[in-house]
Amino acid sequence: MVPLGESVKLIGKGLNTGQVYEPILNADQLAKLEITPEKEPFDGDAMRFRLGVEALRLGLAYEYDPYFSLSIARVDVIKHNKLVSFSGNEYLPIAQSKPIAQIGGNIFVYRGRFEVPLAAAISHTHRSGQFLRLNQVNEAVAEGRKAIELGAGDPRTHLSLGLALVRSGQKDEARRELETAFEKAKSNPTFRNAEVGRSRKSSV
Repeated sequence: MVPLGESVKLIGKGLNTGQVYEPILNADQLAKLEITPEKEPFDGDAMRFRLGVEALRLGLAYEYDPYFSLSIARVDVIKHNKLVSFSGNEYLPIAQSKPIAQIGGNIFVYRGRFEVPLAAAISHTHRSGQFLRLNQVNEAVAEGRKAIELGAGDPRTHLSLGLALVRSGQKDEARRELETAFEKAKSNPTFRNAEVGRSRKSSV
């Protein structure tokens, strides 16, 4: 145990795995620690166990695909709650709230109802890309159109639909969408304009 100001670093080593753990905990987290009996009773909260396992699974998947959790998620919004403008940070409403738990030091758990229409839009762009990889062009176009319905102000939605339209042979509409993506990216420093521009030129 190493004191770090108001926090404490715990150093432990797994008996079976030999893996070393060095979490840093504050006073509130330390107060919640419980000692595991020598013989596991297996009477813990099953839902919390499942949440922990899922968090570890997504953390491992992130090492290979940073967008894995988003690509398998389905984030939808109620239409009358859609926002008309987007800041570029699709998870800002969640980030501004306080998490109810923390797993592994860097995974935060939130509970509540959040309006994240841009996150829903981006999830549709990822599904559109997945359909393209499976050569399911019509489904990819449909997902791209849903993305624009939810996030017309974001260049990624127009880029997604544009690439799908190119594959479907709808060149004129594809060019319009890719031009729109390029123009919207120019006004937002969050996005790499050159990357969008290359996609536009190489696809049409």
